[in-house]
Amino acid sequence: MSPPGAQLLLARLLVEPALFADVRADPETFAARYGLPVADVRRLGATGEPGLYTTAAVTRLKKFEAVEVAFPATLRRCRAVWDDETIFDRYLARARLTTLRGVIALGERLGALVREATAPADLDVVADLHRYELLLHEVRLRALERAPTPAVAGPALGPGVTVATFGTPVSKVRRRVLDEAPFDDLRDRETHYVLAPGPDNTVRAHRIPSGLRNLLDNCDGTRTVPALGAALGLSVESVRHALASLRDKGVEVTGAW
Repeated sequence: MSPPGAQLLLARLLVEPALFADVRADPETFAARYGLPVADVRRLGATGEPGLYTTAAVTRLKKFEAVEVAFPATLRRCRAVWDDETIFDRYLARARLTTLRGVIALGERLGALVREATAPADLDVVADLHRYELLLHEVRLRALERAPTPAVAGPALGPGVTVATFGTPVSKVRRRVLDEAPFDDLRDRETHYVLAPGPDNTVRAHRIPSGLRNLLDNCDGTRTVPALGAALGLSVESVRHALASLRDKGVEVTGAW
């Protein structure tokens, strides 16, 4: 069989092995639909059906394992309402998880599912949780696609470094969800994080106070440390100390400071 039609058919059978019976029953129709030689489709229909089902089961298991690593809390919330069959058929069957962009695309789609699976009272908290897990992968992608750092007059966040605000201490919420523990006491507590690429393609999340969030929002490389201090009512020493504390945690801050 020759690509791309054969590859599409095989991929379809791996995620929907029940179609194998149709391939056997009417190979001519399948051949016409996919633009394949009838003889090749007949050979596919003559292969061992148990082997195909085994391969499909392994494919399904590997996809769930990948999602459990990539979006553990989001998937846990989905599984509280939906069975694995529904989750797989609606979102995982055709997902491509071999690239980081594919993982992010799946994460975006899972957002719709987790919202369906969430009671209105918990929606804000779960939306934060999903956004946090998605951001971890977006930071990795930005770091991988890092462009050469331009010369700047003042401090700027390094490639991939992202500052985000949530309505809850979302890293704690995530741990509670994974432990199947309640998180009612964590509602309505605005928190700020800086997410930074780490070694071995990891991402580290550091909770920061609102004042540091305000400083980092203004670190775009266009203003010197004295100018930042004057604009924010901070001393030059306090600005440099704050940036040094981030650097010591592994957060890259470029430019002159």
